[in-house]
Parts: sequence; C-alpha cells; structure tokens
Amino acid sequence: MAAGVPMVCWPWFSDQYTNCKYACEVWGVGVRLDAEVRRVQVSGHVKEAMGSEDMRKNATKWKEEAEAATAPGGTSFQNLLSMVSALNKQTK
Repeated sequence: MAAGVPMVCWPWFSDQYTNCKYACEVWGVGVRLDAEVRRVQVSGHVKEAMGSEDMRKNATKWKEEAEAATAPGGTSFQNLLSMVSALNKQTK
C-alpha cells in the first residue's frame, strides 16, 4: 500500500486472508490468486492489476494517505509519539 502499486494477493496463513480481503474487496488495490496457482493465472492477474486504471488510482490514493499519516503531525506519527510518551511515563 505504501508503495502505491496494485497487488496480486495469494493468502496462505493467518492474517493474510484478512489483508487480501481488504486489498481486493474494500480498498480496490488488488486481485486474488486462486488456491491452485498456475503460471498463466499469475501472469493474467499481474497484467490485470497493472492494467487497471482504477486499481492504480486507488493505490496512488492510499500511498498519499499513508505518507500523510506517517509524516510529522500525521495521525500515525502522533499515535506513535503518544505511545512512546505513555511508555516513558510508566518507566519513571
């Protein structure tokens, strides 16, 4: 997501299924491979992901959101500072 490119997802274990569902169905930045992966299928999905204007636009949007959140003053940046501050108070 932070790289701003569409993804071809092949979930195999644990939270990968959730990540795949979000990338493909919610965020619109990916396509999912079937359980039985074949070379032709992978090639087709890569072409689909890279050729889809909608997926590229969505991926670019999410990249910009990630950059804003992690920049100084962004939400992720502020949350990390809050956590560090809270941990620092506990150790004193």
